[in-house]
Amino acid sequence: RKILLVLTVLFICLIRLSVFAEDKYTIIDIGKGSAWGINDLGQVVGDFGIWENGTITPLGGIGKAINNLGQIAGDLANGHAFYYENGLMVDIGSSLANGINDKGQVVGRESWNAWSWNKTDGRVYLDGDMVDAYGINNLGQIAGMIRNYNNRLVAAVYNSYGDVTEIGSLGGYRDDPDAVTSGAKDINKIGQVVGFATTVNGDYHAFLWDDANGIVDLGASDAVSSYGMSINDNEQIVGLLEGNMMKNDGDYYSFIWDRDNGMRDLDSLLPPNSGWTIRLARDINNNGQIVGEGYYNGELHAFILTPSPVPEPSTLFLFSIGLLIFIRRSKE
Repeated sequence: RKILLVLTVLFICLIRLSVFAEDKYTIIDIGKGSAWGINDLGQVVGDFGIWENGTITPLGGIGKAINNLGQIAGDLANGHAFYYENGLMVDIGSSLANGINDKGQVVGRESWNAWSWNKTDGRVYLDGDMVDAYGINNLGQIAGMIRNYNNRLVAAVYNSYGDVTEIGSLGGYRDDPDAVTSGAKDINKIGQVVGFATTVNGDYHAFLWDDANGIVDLGASDAVSSYGMSINDNEQIVGLLEGNMMKNDGDYYSFIWDRDNGMRDLDSLLPPNSGWTIRLARDINNNGQIVGEGYYNGELHAFILTPSPVPEPSTLFLFSIGLLIFIRRSKE
C-alpha cells in the first residue's frame, strides 16, 4: 500500500509538472532583423532572406510569407512584389505582397486595390471593393479589407467565387475615410479569421471570426489595444499588444491566445533570464512555432519560438508502471 501511495503521489506530481511545462518555449536567435513568416517545416522568411536549420540564404528582398512547398511571397527594394521558387524570382509588379497558400497563390495590394496572383493567370485585381488582401488559405478564401457602402475601411473575407463577407467591427467605427475601422490579417484552413477591430471605446481589439459565430472580441489583457496577426489550424492566435507602460521595453509586446488559456504575454513563457523581450509575434505554424522580432540584450533580432516538449499522459503512466516494477524487484 505504501508503494501504491508513493506511486500515486509521484504520478500526480508528474502530471502537475507537465502542466507547468506546457506552453513554455525555447527561443532561437536568427540574428539582427525581423522574421515575417514560418511554414510547417520550420523554414523562416524575413528581411534577412530564408532561414533553415541555422543557415541563412539571402533573397534580395523581404520574404513575407512562405508555404509548405518553400514558395515565398515578398517585397523588393524597388517597391515591387515577388514570387520565389527554387532559386527563381518572379517580379509581380509595383505592389506589396502579403500572403501565399500551398497552391502558390499570392495576395497583396497596389495602392488601395487588392489582388491575387498565380503563375498561370498572373495578377488579377479582386472585385467587391476589396482594398487589401493579407492572408489566403488553400480554399482560396482571402482575409483582407474592403471600403464599404459607408466609405469605411472594414475587415472582410473574399471567397474563390468572388463573394465578399463584411466582418464589421466590435461596436465602434472610424468615419475618417483614411482611418481603418477593422482589418482581417489571416485565415486558416476552415475559414477562421483573425485581425483587429474598433471597440465602443475607440480602441482596437484582436478578434476571431467565423461564419457560424461571427466576430468575437479577444480582449487586450492588461494593454490598451490588441491586434491579431496570425492563426494556425489549431486555433492558436498570435499578435501585438499596445499601451502598457509597465513594460520595460515600451508600449509594444506580444501575445498568444487559445481557448484553454486565453490571452497570455509571450514574455511570461520564455526561459528565465533569456535576455529576450518579444516585441512582435507575426506568424504561427501548425506546430505552434512562432516567429517575429524582439529585443535581445537591447538589439532588435528575429526569433523562432518552439513549444517545449510536454510528456504525454500515456508516457507518464508507463513511467509510473516501470517505476513500480523497479521498486518491487529491488525489494526481492
